[in-house]
Amino acid sequence: MFFTDVAKSDPVLATLLAFVTFAVSFLARPFGSLLLGGQNAAMVVNFGIPSAPNLSPRARASFKQACPAFAILRASPP
Repeated sequence: MFFTDVAKSDPVLATLLAFVTFAVSFLARPFGSLLLGGQNAAMVVNFGIPSAPNLSPRARASFKQACPAFAILRASPP
């Protein structure tokens, strides 16, 4: 799936590149932990950023708020 051009010419090199990609991500994990102040903080950030919009439904506009704004924007000339 990855390194398709390399895999066509040399499958062993493609396998090695896949393992190198895994190794780089494995070795980069402690640096992210140091940057964010620990494994727990890194986990909270990694799970918190994608889930923040789902946890704050009041921050999104309701249909009653969005419908008049859409009508005004649609009626304005281009």
